Amino acid sequence: MREKILSSVGTIPVIVNNLVGRGYVERLADQKDKRLCILHLTEEGRSVIQQAAPKNREMIREK
Repeated sequence: MREKILSSVGTIPVIVNNLVGRGYVERLADQKDKRLCILHLTEEGRSVIQQAAPKNREMIREK
């Protein structure tokens, strides 16, 4: 996943915290392993992706 978003290991927590802060994802605790968390896309996050995805596809096609 990290390679797909062109990010380093150290920036993933910052990205996740920003997404949580903006209300795009929720961080849920894993019941079996407390070291892990599960990210859940919120309705607001889903809406943002639905708006951004077509624009991103078009930008990729243009290049």
